[in-house]
Amino acid sequence: MKKDQLTELFKAIKFLKIGGHRIKIKYPFDFKEERKIGDSNCQEGLIRIAGKDCEGSVLSFTKLVAALLHEVFHFLDWDIRRDLFESENDDETAAKEDGLDALMEALLQLFVDNPRLGNLIQGLSKRK
Repeated sequence: MKKDQLTELFKAIKFLKIGGHRIKIKYPFDFKEERKIGDSNCQEGLIRIAGKDCEGSVLSFTKLVAALLHEVFHFLDWDIRRDLFESENDDETAAKEDGLDALMEALLQLFVDNPRLGNLIQGLSKRK
């Protein structure tokens, strides 16, 4: 698929169902001066993903998907009330965020290297 087609595919995702909650996806979101490419507000049921990085460069499709999955995992963590990726200590939270980023990169690579794994997951949704 071409880059434009992938971006349009990403734009088509307006909502996700996460743990029984309907989560709105806002993309592209302009974070203005904030140095981030995504965030989530569990109370509002909202995930925001930037269209550009902090330097103003358009995000690659891989970065978009990784940012979305990162925020989805925050919602999952909130839904199951585990606090796996947050802490009262800012340094500890930063370390957990780095770990979550590494997990997202590894998960994406797993699906890229093993497309049949994605097919298996699609098969689960078709069983209904």
